[in-house]
Amino acid sequence: MERVTVMEGTIIKVSGPLIVAGGMADVQLFDVVRVSERHLIGEVIELRGDRASIQVYEETGGIGPGEPVYTTGAPLSVELAPGLIESIYDGIQRPLSAIREKAGDRITRGIEKSPWVGLYWFDQFFNDPFFWRLLRNTFAISGLSILFGFPAPIVLALMLNEVRNNKFKRTVQTISYMPYFISLVVLCSLVKIYTQQNGLVSDIVALFGGTPQNWLQDPKYYRLIYIISDIWQGIGWNSIIYLAALSGIDQEQYEAARIDGANRFQQMLHITLPGLIPTITILFILRMGNILNVGYEKTLLLYQPTTYEVADIFSTYTYRISLGATSGQPQYSLSTAVSLFNTIVNIVFLLLTNFISNKTTESSLF
Repeated sequence: MERVTVMEGTIIKVSGPLIVAGGMADVQLFDVVRVSERHLIGEVIELRGDRASIQVYEETGGIGPGEPVYTTGAPLSVELAPGLIESIYDGIQRPLSAIREKAGDRITRGIEKSPWVGLYWFDQFFNDPFFWRLLRNTFAISGLSILFGFPAPIVLALMLNEVRNNKFKRTVQTISYMPYFISLVVLCSLVKIYTQQNGLVSDIVALFGGTPQNWLQDPKYYRLIYIISDIWQGIGWNSIIYLAALSGIDQEQYEAARIDGANRFQQMLHITLPGLIPTITILFILRMGNILNVGYEKTLLLYQPTTYEVADIFSTYTYRISLGATSGQPQYSLSTAVSLFNTIVNIVFLLLTNFISNKTTESSLF
């Protein structure tokens, strides 16, 4: 490969401007070079006689007279590592500095040096005009998800368990799993497209004599759309654990039932379902322990001002006050109180459900 010696006073083209640098150094194409120990590093991309064109990758200052151009044996990634580390540090430090500037020293005092305010923020939250709306909507959406969404994968698993054509069974399983891997943003975009006035849902409704409309903007249909899309996305994936539990049921029980004259429905009722009860119980207890944890991401992507009355939930409210969307200034204390309230309610439901399960069945978490 061609190698040239860059002499003192040679004009070196660095990212466009012509800069005169002193000293001398042997360089060749694709060398990682430093045009100044403190300022510029780059890669030789062209050689013409005793002139070198260098593509700069880092620039923090100018060139001083008499500073040398020299090569280094280190790979470009090693040369860029200090700048990369500095960029990562700045990316973390600047937001924290901005938060501290707005919040003062409140977030750095710790528990011991902070004034005790008692239940002030809980009182603020419980007296918030939106509290009862948030409580109603959160329990309504979560309750509907449990009522319709929790049994759906169980039903799918029972149906697939009765299919004897393995090829058809695997095809249905694959198709039902696919929505789970769709990005939530993409899924919500599809829901918005399908439910708009000229979308697929309106076309189907018009086919049966109904009136097309923007269904997602109608508060009467928001929860229905939310639950149906939630079931569609998770029914296949959530059925995997039930299918795994079904594979562990002793097949001799089915043979004995067939000898006794039991039909397929009776086998499912007296063998399959009892075999699933422990798995169903554990998953139901865990689900009740997240009764107030309705995902804010999907709600943020789907709800609109016209549906706030039926769509706004605790997690979206916490998101808004944490960013200062309601008062113009982040309210970390209030958002922490709301999150703590959520956690306490979830723990109460978890313990209560586990207690009831322990008294009525032989399955429980503890």
